[in-house]
Order: sequence, then structure tokens, then C-alpha cells
Amino acid sequence: MRPVRLALALGLAGLVAGCHPEDRAPPDPSAVNAERGRPQPAANETAALDGTLTYRQRMALPKDALVVMRLVDVSGGSSATTVVSEHGFLAQGQVPIDFRLPYDPSLVSPGYSYGLEAYIFVDGALWFMTPQPVAVLMQGAANDTQVLLEVATQPS
Repeated sequence: MRPVRLALALGLAGLVAGCHPEDRAPPDPSAVNAERGRPQPAANETAALDGTLTYRQRMALPKDALVVMRLVDVSGGSSATTVVSEHGFLAQGQVPIDFRLPYDPSLVSPGYSYGLEAYIFVDGALWFMTPQPVAVLMQGAANDTQVLLEVATQPS
């Protein structure tokens, strides 16, 4: 009986470790073209996800804080995500921060699972991120998405 418990405990520990937020690679902030305000969709981007970002910490963001939003296909599990759309913008204020993420609906397949990832960078350092993708574009998922971010690193 004891080997079974040990195997179960190790299996659960591996599962939890596999879901750790640091396993997801955040975007490279220097590669994101940040815009001011809400983006206008390109010709092939005829749909958009709207919502609000917030975090619980009582911490002000500097004016140059970069927000990066990603729509990802999570159908392959936590280790295999495909970026469907990515958009960066300057926060221009404090939380809650409104966002709009345009995407091409032809890249979204029925029956697949999609999630929203959010990151806040300050001077190239990751300050906040979603601990896991927030479910979107699914039956029952809200159209106005509320995203709660967690501290990724301690700002200096």
C-alpha cells in the first residue's frame, strides 16, 4: 500500500509542477509594438475580446508599464500553447485597465479550447502575469472578461 501512496503523491506533485506559471514563456517585451489606446483591428481581425485587468497588490504602475495580451490555443494542454493573437499597449493609468484584443476569427476552430494570457512589464522586467490562461471563446464564457493578475517578480 505504501508504494501506491508514494506513486500517487509523486504523480500529483508532477502534475502541479507541470502547471506552474513559470513554465509558460512570457512574450519578449522588446518585440511587442506597443500602442496607445484601443487598437483598430486589421482587415483580417474582425473580432475582438474586451475586458479588464486588475491585481490585488496595492502598487502603482509607472506610466511606461507595458501590457501584453495574448489569445492562445490551449487545446494541446498546458505545455503546448499556440499564440492566435498578441497585442501590446501602454497601461496609461492604474488598475483596473481596460483592454481590447483583436483577433482573426478564421484562426479559431470550433471545439478547441482558448485562453487569454496577460502580462505587465516595467522597464523590460515582468511584474505581473496571469497564473494560467483565462478561458475565453467557449460556451458559457463571459464576453467581458475579468482578468486577475498575480505578481511574477518583485519589482526593485
